[in-house]
Amino acid sequence: MKRRFRILPLVLLAVFSFMLTACGSQNKTQTIVGKWKSSDGKESVYEFREDKSGTMTLNGTVSKDFTYTVEGDKLKITTEVLKQKQENECTYTLEDGKLTIKDNLGSVTYNKES
Repeated sequence: MKRRFRILPLVLLAVFSFMLTACGSQNKTQTIVGKWKSSDGKESVYEFREDKSGTMTLNGTVSKDFTYTVEGDKLKITTEVLKQKQENECTYTLEDGKLTIKDNLGSVTYNKES
């Protein structure tokens, strides 16, 4: 009986340590909201607004409005072309003020402007 009481605190400590580590790994202060400019020299800019709308601009001339959803590390961007909705789902990471978006064509890193 005494042995079980010695092991129980160790098991509980291990479980709580795991829970704190798992919760702490997600930085809640980082958000996709803001203006992001590509770092690859192609002049693409994404602006994500708090209301889940946004604008993408390519080469400083072509702009397209979109809506988006974020679930975990998944980013889904929905645009409308000729009254047809087009959805593009990709993964993203936020780290040190950089947003990296990856889809089946590759990945692009963006620097936060605002």
